[in-house]
Amino acid sequence: MPKRDRLALLVMEGADGKVEIELFKDPDSSRLAFESMAGKPHDPPTRATFIELDWRDGFTSRADTVNLPKIRHPDDEPFGHRIGVGPIPDPEKDEADTGKLEC
Repeated sequence: MPKRDRLALLVMEGADGKVEIELFKDPDSSRLAFESMAGKPHDPPTRATFIELDWRDGFTSRADTVNLPKIRHPDDEPFGHRIGVGPIPDPEKDEADTGKLEC
């Protein structure tokens, strides 16, 4: 009986029809890598599918898919990031909402 109780697969499908599969023995760290995938705007379109297999309590599986590259709209992004704090809101949007500028 195999000792591994969890396994993850990453399936990358390219615009040219090629398929690449990568196996991971640590689904948790590989899921973090999958969730941070964005690609670059000039990259050809691809689809990434993350599949997690878990045999600990019977058998469960989970699959998530994302189309790459992710093109983010600049207005939806935070104004910036402060280390140890997180996203910084746009001061112009805050000023327009409250009528006051906080420094």
